[in-house]
Amino acid sequence: MNDTNLLDALLENSDIKVFFKDLNGKHIKISKALLADAAGCNENDIVGKTNNELYSNEISREITAHDNEIISSKETKLFTEKIEFNNCIYLNKVFKFPVFNSKNEVIGTGGIVKEPKKQ
Repeated sequence: MNDTNLLDALLENSDIKVFFKDLNGKHIKISKALLADAAGCNENDIVGKTNNELYSNEISREITAHDNEIISSKETKLFTEKIEFNNCIYLNKVFKFPVFNSKNEVIGTGGIVKEPKKQ
């Protein structure tokens, strides 16, 4: 077993709503539980896409600013973010955190969505 297998098993089988993005904001992994909240979307609708491709300009700017704050501060922070999928608006509390490589360099961000609320 390797780290990738463990992460994939967690993302596929738990009720944790989590995502990972690279430094360019491209979604690289999303949990099955979070995907279930994205009304009518499948993994290919989200993975490989940036905030700009998924959300309106206003929403994308806010989420990207939060991601950049995590990258520059290298700290975990809690944000309230508004997102929209298929005409459904959600107000989410998101714990965002930096993802590091073996040289302690930030290589992306991750987020755990808590208390998603459909508006």
